[in-house]
Amino acid sequence: MPNTAGDEMKNPKKDVPFSIGRSAIVAILMYSIPVLCVIVVLPSSQVSGLGGFIDAMRAVFSVYGGNVAADGTVTLTGLGEIFGAISALLFILCLLSSGVAWIMGSDRAMAVSGYDGAAPRWMGAISARYGTPVRVNVLSGILATAVVVAVHELSNGDTGKYFGVVLAIAVSTTLISYIAVFPALWRLRITHPDHPRPFRAPWAPFLSILLTGWVIFATVQLLMPGLGDGWFSEAYRPEGWTEAERGQYLLIEAIPLAIFVVTGVIFYIAGRRTRHHRASEELVSVTATPE
Repeated sequence: MPNTAGDEMKNPKKDVPFSIGRSAIVAILMYSIPVLCVIVVLPSSQVSGLGGFIDAMRAVFSVYGGNVAADGTVTLTGLGEIFGAISALLFILCLLSSGVAWIMGSDRAMAVSGYDGAAPRWMGAISARYGTPVRVNVLSGILATAVVVAVHELSNGDTGKYFGVVLAIAVSTTLISYIAVFPALWRLRITHPDHPRPFRAPWAPFLSILLTGWVIFATVQLLMPGLGDGWFSEAYRPEGWTEAERGQYLLIEAIPLAIFVVTGVIFYIAGRRTRHHRASEELVSVTATPE
């Protein structure tokens, strides 16, 4: 994500590695600390992917007013209810800010792909007034709305199913892109060893193999949870699903991914003219002699 803003940085050679390292540390802390807190507050039998964090917050605020029933149900009253409402609002704002940050980065990456020739050229337009890729912003909003509605209908409005499917699709679409990205690191070191690189990742062969293997494994497990140790068994399947529905789950996951991949191929083909034009300009620039 930080790399998509590389051309807007004053010193990408210094700023990009630093921003990637800093964001990695912050992400690890921001993910691990809430998970640790949830595990400390709630028994493992009450932890769920859908409401584990919210349930843990409610249980904590019950000390200010409320009670926890024998089955783990939390009822907040008085000051506990007020703190719970404030935390819920802050939680919504956190989700909103996270989503906005992701959409800003991914949309800009898509726009860069457009004017670099990896997508239709019209997608590479940046608004002179706002400095944002407005066309891609609108397109991503339309696609996101369509996916949300489709998944909601396919899951029959079940909150647990809806959460599991949307989360898996969001993660798997990101992972699949890296199946080609990580091997490219090693490949480009071999095919273009002398090409100028403002910043270099160390141990390219080892990292390419290791990270590609992890990504492939994670992608397979997202599409077919538990494969190799009980596909879609109770220990692995998302909340709200039954083992008999594993085929339906696979289709709901695989069909959107297939559409995304095919769309990416079409976009790349559509960008052929832009790539050819840019290559011609670079050739003229290299071969031109000063007057």
